[in-house]
Amino acid sequence: MPLEFHQLDRRYEFLRARNPQRQQQLLVSLAATGQQTPIIVVAVADQPDRYLVIDGYQRIAALEQLGRDTVEAVVWPLSEAEALVLDSSLRWSKRDSGKECEKVRLPPNDTRCNDMCQSRYSCSRNTCP
Repeated sequence: MPLEFHQLDRRYEFLRARNPQRQQQLLVSLAATGQQTPIIVVAVADQPDRYLVIDGYQRIAALEQLGRDTVEAVVWPLSEAEALVLDSSLRWSKRDSGKECEKVRLPPNDTRCNDMCQSRYSCSRNTCP
């Protein structure tokens, strides 16, 4: 779903490591091919049309530098705390083994795993045993 930058709550941006070379590469890529991967957000409680950014701060910055007005986003149907824990788990599990869904330890019939893994890592329950 497309979101305008003013709809985004970026309160955790300062926690992310910065790599100017990687940011420049991202800027060039976005300029050439557009946004390929959506950012991850959750709805902010009691604030309609406001979304907390879970992942995608560098993409947002690059798109702003390119003069874009919107960013493509996937809204996770989780609370802020659940989303932050899941994001952290997915990051660590991707580094460890690539079996993101298994590491998150969601029940096998929980469709959130498939939806979130697929949007984040282009995998599915079938490829994340």
